Amino acid sequence: MSKFNQTRMLIDGSTLTAVDVERAIDDVIIELNETGDVHGVNSALETLIGMSKFSVFYQCKILHGFSKWWIKTDQDSVRGDTFFDYVTSQHDLPNSLTIERYINLWEHYEKGSLIEEIKNRPLSEQIAIVAVVEDDRYEIKEDDWEELVDAANGTEIRRILRNIKGKEPTKGSYVLHLGRDGELYVWHQGQRVYWGQVKLPNGCSDPIEQRVIEKMCSRLKNGSMSPIVD
Repeated sequence: MSKFNQTRMLIDGSTLTAVDVERAIDDVIIELNETGDVHGVNSALETLIGMSKFSVFYQCKILHGFSKWWIKTDQDSVRGDTFFDYVTSQHDLPNSLTIERYINLWEHYEKGSLIEEIKNRPLSEQIAIVAVVEDDRYEIKEDDWEELVDAANGTEIRRILRNIKGKEPTKGSYVLHLGRDGELYVWHQGQRVYWGQVKLPNGCSDPIEQRVIEKMCSRLKNGSMSPIVD
């Protein structure tokens, strides 16, 4: 029997249910109406926000461990289903891309890719930072990390990351170029390597196909496409 239950939590040896939480919130609201003192409701709200952040943080950990077990035991073959399809069918979780980002984030925790202070920031900001960490064209230097830690909000985080990406690529990086003829080249340490060719929008007769390929070419150019490898 699992230690976890959908509607129950065990805290200090006592079982706490959703009904208990709702009753406690009712009491806080009653007290607010009777006394006008906002301290209680602010404290309760802060606790719930903290619980939400705590929950999502450890969703990353359990999804990461679950996915590693899934791969190790070849559950794709055993169950005839992919990990992402299975999890999204069993649980009310975000889409597969978000789950993949959660797993990847925890992988970087284990690698030590993120400094400790960054782990206190919202997950969306951490995921954006990881995307730059993974891109070997860029290097987050000590002063960059200090800026990221001190950033006031997500907008400031995105500005700092844009500045990092605006610098010259590192010498050991792999830089992908999409030519006007659809040819793909990778530049590495001053060498150009031919990778292949992609279909361009102007070669499409179907309007839907043209829009999709336009979008994909745009993502290739700005480096925002993360392929899923089968």
